[in-house]
Amino acid sequence: MAPVTPALSLDSGRARLIGANLLVAVACAAAAVLGGLFTFGHLNVAWPAAGVSLAVVFLLGPRCLPGVAVGAFAGELWFGGFSGAALAIAAGNTIEAAFAGWLAQRLALNVAWNRRRDVVGMLFVTVAAPLPAALIGTAALLLGGGHTGAEFGRKLVAWWIGDSVGILVFAPLVLGLGLSAWHISVARLGLAAGLLAIHAALVWLVFCGTLFGVIGHPSITYLLFP
Repeated sequence: MAPVTPALSLDSGRARLIGANLLVAVACAAAAVLGGLFTFGHLNVAWPAAGVSLAVVFLLGPRCLPGVAVGAFAGELWFGGFSGAALAIAAGNTIEAAFAGWLAQRLALNVAWNRRRDVVGMLFVTVAAPLPAALIGTAALLLGGGHTGAEFGRKLVAWWIGDSVGILVFAPLVLGLGLSAWHISVARLGLAAGLLAIHAALVWLVFCGTLFGVIGHPSITYLLFP
C-alpha cells in the first residue's frame, strides 16, 4: 500500500520552508513551556509538545523536523539552560516526531481519521512513538546526574506516559485546527485561541488542579480519558 502524503503541502521555495519551520519552532517551544503547567512534583503528567510536534509532522511532513528540533531545544533552554542533557532531550523529542511520522506512513494513516483503522493506528502511534524520546531523555538525565540508576525504570515509564498523554490530548486538537487552516478568518482565529485556552485549562484542572482533592490519588485522573 502506498504511503500517505502530508495533509498540507509546503511550497518548495526556501523562504516558505524556513518560515514554516520558524512557526513550527515557536509552536513547539510554546507547547514545551505550557508543559510546565502539567507538572506534579517532579513528574510531568502531560507533555503538550509531544502532541504538537507529532501533529505538525503529520500535517507538513518531515521537512518541518528542523523546526521541531529548534522548538524542543528552546523549551529545554527555558527550563534548565544549555547542557548536553538538553541537547540529547531535544534530539530525542525530534526523533519521536520523526518516528511518529514514519509510523503514520507505514500504516498509511489518513489524518482526517475517517476510518476505523486510522483511529486504531493513531492509538498505536500514541503508544509507540514516545518510546525513543523517553529512553533518550531518561538516559541523558541519568548521565547528567538528574536521577539515580535505581530510578531509571520509573522515570522511563513516567516520561513515556507524559508524552503519550500529550499526544492523546493535544495532537487531535492541532490536527483539527490544521486541517481547517485554509479557511482562516479573525473570528475563527479567536475561536481557535479560546478553544485552546479552555482545553489547556481543563487538562491542568484534571492533572494538577483541585480535582485531586475530589478524586483522590493523582493516578486516578487517567481514568477520565476513556
